[in-house]
Amino acid sequence: LLSAIGGTPYCLRPNLPQKSRYYPLHARIALEPFGVKSLKRFIVYETPANAALPWVTRQAALSHAEVERGHVTIGELYGAIADGFRNITGLFDGNRGNQVDEQSVQFPDLVQVSDTASALTAIQQITHQGEGTLADRADYGIFLGILTDFERAQAGAGASFQPVRRVMENPVATSTNGYGAAAHPIKDALTRDTAQLFDAVYFLMLQSLAFGFTPSLDAARAARACAAAIELMTTVIRPVGDVLTTLPAGVDNLNGGPAFGLTRFIALPADPPLAIALIRERLGDLGAVAERLAGALPAAAQLAVAAGRLRDVAVRCVP
Repeated sequence: LLSAIGGTPYCLRPNLPQKSRYYPLHARIALEPFGVKSLKRFIVYETPANAALPWVTRQAALSHAEVERGHVTIGELYGAIADGFRNITGLFDGNRGNQVDEQSVQFPDLVQVSDTASALTAIQQITHQGEGTLADRADYGIFLGILTDFERAQAGAGASFQPVRRVMENPVATSTNGYGAAAHPIKDALTRDTAQLFDAVYFLMLQSLAFGFTPSLDAARAARACAAAIELMTTVIRPVGDVLTTLPAGVDNLNGGPAFGLTRFIALPADPPLAIALIRERLGDLGAVAERLAGALPAAAQLAVAAGRLRDVAVRCVP
């Protein structure tokens, strides 16, 4: 949608935890262990417009004062974006070469946007897959079912019920200075280094994905950047995040966890060969870090997996 009107992605956002002042959902945005509290937050986030549960409706609904201040629900936000595309003339640059398609990135439902009709189709799809539809959304129903099962299991097992790893809430890999959130620093040195690796890979993934969706008229290299981003999501971020929840945080006998920390967002250069070369170089740097950590933490087999995957992605990232 942005590239169709000459825009470019920008991925910086508030770090976690955050109060609900950014979003009128009355549910803070946080990284917490799996349980009743986190499940109820997810249910509020995923609430469709016709939510039937009174506690969900109360928590997700806007107050009169919020409506007066101009706050909108997620569904209303999507509707306002659709109104902009529907009513503002001269938006589109008309160059379909700026559009990523399903051939170049593994998003089979991706809609190419080149005019008002395709923009509205894309927004309708986003609304259907995200919050804001009138129908009972699948994710909302799934979370309600998980909450019911969890509370039933908890009641049956009593105080001994411990179905998840004991991870700290809102971990942060670096000093909270300038981090933009009241998070909890990881104290164990190797766990902190692993968390910094996670954040660095996460940042590179976002840079690569943003470059892939930036108008450049170089479809092959845009596809290469998108492919690298998706591989990093699924084959590196996942195992490193998993191993973090098994490593000691150095705080209250808790384990660490991924912070998804962003203190800045710097876009890759607009020159496609240079951007791909920088992605490849950074993959090499991060692979070396992962190998060092795998050597220092031999029991954490996921780190060796991540190191190998970083090398694999770098090999395929040919300028």
